[in-house]
Amino acid sequence: MTQKTARKKIYVNPEIQGKIVARLAKYWIFYHVGLWLILFANDLVPHLIDGLLNNSWPALGNLCLNFARENVVVLTLPILLFPAILWDITQLTHKVAGPLVRFRNALQQLASGQPVERIKLRKGDLLSDFQDAFNQFLDSDRQRRAPSSKAELKPKSPSQEHAILDDLKQLNVDVREGECQPCAAALH
Repeated sequence: MTQKTARKKIYVNPEIQGKIVARLAKYWIFYHVGLWLILFANDLVPHLIDGLLNNSWPALGNLCLNFARENVVVLTLPILLFPAILWDITQLTHKVAGPLVRFRNALQQLASGQPVERIKLRKGDLLSDFQDAFNQFLDSDRQRRAPSSKAELKPKSPSQEHAILDDLKQLNVDVREGECQPCAAALH
């Protein structure tokens, strides 16, 4: 299951990547709206103080228009940078979500009894510590399931061999007579 080619999809897990990108977008918007409000308040306060002292109130529409003209770069630059930042965050989250998808698929294969090969993450992927732990688990599981030597498969004494043969004969009789429920179910 070693994959050396680049992933074809960058957006592989909406649950992880979608939530992170959406949260970043929310913070980005809140930050810039707040920044604009603070800059506008900073610009408005001197006009309000001047209006109080001179008893002449400036037109709010003119203040907003002048503020927008003076700070157009502060508005347009974030709007222009926003897609690039979202793309970069999507690629970064892919380095987490991609390996998680691989681990999930491997675990589903294990659960269904299919063989699973060691996982080798792509260069730049995060979660390499999970890769190491997962591969260590696979190795340990394979060792535990495989007999350690052929000697364990052989009876240790003639009396043990006879006992095994007697058990096999009885199992054969039980299967024929339908008394071995798991065996009968497996045969039908």
